[in-house]
Amino acid sequence: MSNRLSTVDRVPLIPDIQIAADVADSVRISRARAEDMAEYGRQIGEALHTRLVHSALRAVWRGLSWANDRVDEARAINELSKMDDRMLADIGLQRSDIPMLFCPKAVNDMMVRERVAA
Repeated sequence: MSNRLSTVDRVPLIPDIQIAADVADSVRISRARAEDMAEYGRQIGEALHTRLVHSALRAVWRGLSWANDRVDEARAINELSKMDDRMLADIGLQRSDIPMLFCPKAVNDMMVRERVAA
């Protein structure tokens, strides 16, 4: 018999039982490997999705926290601006210091200026 497969209605016939068993084993192994890889891919996808969602939520939280801090700073600046010069002097501030209070570099510069003046 030739090693070509004859076909009947486009379905190949396998000429030997051992070949059929080998093909079935190969298909089973290939299917098992494909299922293992698919499961591994799903696990990686879930992990990435979880990390992406976590990162996105963390970024949103940081943005909201930053916005909340700016609102709090604006309220504090507004309250300080309502004070008269004497009240500001009582707490050691000048009116020109108010906008710089919430900038860390400006606060550091102001502290250095006070140390030099003292």
